[in-house]
Amino acid sequence: MAKHSVLIAAAICMTWVSSVLAQDFSADGVSRDTRGHVVNSKVYKGSGKVRVDSLEPTPPNGASYLILDLHQRTSYAVLPSRRLYLQQGAAMSRTALALFDVGDTPCRGAASGVTCQKLGVETVNGRGAEKWKVDQTLMGRAFSMTLWIDPVLHVVVKSESPVGGAELDHIVLGPQPASLFVIPAGFTQMGGR
Repeated sequence: MAKHSVLIAAAICMTWVSSVLAQDFSADGVSRDTRGHVVNSKVYKGSGKVRVDSLEPTPPNGASYLILDLHQRTSYAVLPSRRLYLQQGAAMSRTALALFDVGDTPCRGAASGVTCQKLGVETVNGRGAEKWKVDQTLMGRAFSMTLWIDPVLHVVVKSESPVGGAELDHIVLGPQPASLFVIPAGFTQMGGR
């Protein structure tokens, strides 16, 4: 009897570990605004953190990337060519974190006045996704967007709104190197925090 209990407990633990590891992935990101401007990126998610590397031509300050810590609820912009990083403000962090940490509904933890309506299930780039309509009021104006959420990865894999849209494609499941999510040693924090 005790031997069977140990085997059952081990099977449950292995299932839980597999489901946690399955949430780690890399993907190609594409976002666009209403004027047709497209921004390509590479996205990595692992161990409760997300990294987003811009693949666009290098801006005047050099290439940059974001690191989001889903547990600490913080986000950082990193500028390798200048050996600098900046902790982003709370509002910007909340917006970025919300895309990569979706619960049972995109309204979980949302401000009052935000409503969500599930519209069904669709396939986005070969993956099953729940389609949601999200309505809110921003600065006195009604604003609606549509989100497609991967129920396994708990991330927004596609979004459409009056100001543009974004999508994750070529999702590859698997662990990601921890070094991707660490601000390199010797970098200075901008703003002196």
